[in-house]
Amino acid sequence: MTIFQQAASVDFINYADAASGGTRMPRTNWKDMARYQVALPGEEIAERYTELIRPFADEIVENIHENNVLIATRDALLPKLLSGEIRVKDAEKQAEAVA
Repeated sequence: MTIFQQAASVDFINYADAASGGTRMPRTNWKDMARYQVALPGEEIAERYTELIRPFADEIVENIHENNVLIATRDALLPKLLSGEIRVKDAEKQAEAVA
């Protein structure tokens, strides 16, 4: 399990929640979070896990980049389409140029 997965786990969130203080916006301090016990695998297991998880992590990064391109394309074209400044056919050409 990666650090991110551990920090996003229900167990860690429950731990941090139990250690939090405040009523309107509860917060946990770094000292309390640092006391959370985490099992660390041996080097061989960590390397094997990395080999297995790498393709998924790479795909996530690719999807984030693709999503950012789609957001930029939408933000550039939608106002122009709504205002009538450009037509759908023109927008398609501009979208192809961005991608």
